[in-house]
Amino acid sequence: MRLAGVDLAPPAPAPLPLTPTEKPVKPKEPLFRTLLMDQAMGREVCLFYDGRRRDMRGAATAQVFAKTEAGDWVWLQQALLIAGAARVRTTPNDRAAAAHLFAAERSARAKAIGLWADPRFMIRDAEDPAALLKETGTFVLVEGLVHITAKTKDRVFLNFGDDYQTDFTASIPEEAWSAWPSGAPDLLSLKGAHVRVRGVLEDRNGPSLELTHPEQLELLPAEKG
Repeated sequence: MRLAGVDLAPPAPAPLPLTPTEKPVKPKEPLFRTLLMDQAMGREVCLFYDGRRRDMRGAATAQVFAKTEAGDWVWLQQALLIAGAARVRTTPNDRAAAAHLFAAERSARAKAIGLWADPRFMIRDAEDPAALLKETGTFVLVEGLVHITAKTKDRVFLNFGDDYQTDFTASIPEEAWSAWPSGAPDLLSLKGAHVRVRGVLEDRNGPSLELTHPEQLELLPAEKG
């Protein structure tokens, strides 16, 4: 099964040997696996579903609660996020718990623990498209100022620079507009807003993310100065 609403961090790469005679060092067990083994292995669990119970691959996708020896219930997704062992990664099918998941993620990020102490998972700068292109195909968080908003027949674009052909862009397909309270006008009103978006990076006239639901976009306080 898949834990709904979270992206689990992979193990850190093993350090290279300092000399040819040194033995390779195995990477540490990823934190999420250690926590899951501790809190869920051999325990009774309860599953809660936001919507469809199976993903496209047929795997069950749910919020998971594990019963402790004391008889309490631990929400596994929340525990992983608080420990910095995961990031929030919702889909249109598992959005109901997003507010609680984001709160747990913010707690770990503020303390710079777990993956938030690892440069591989830091929030990326929208104003550095060259660096973003190197991470095409990976799940990332990107933060910056929306310079331009534009709408075509079937897509809204949030451009984080003045050159849409090279700068970072977030796009929202027409079928997703209705997920926002006022549809496309909500998205077009984001010009000048400071936001954080998350998703899998693509190379479409520069680095780009596709947003399919509102939880992929966080409105942040205006930048100072």
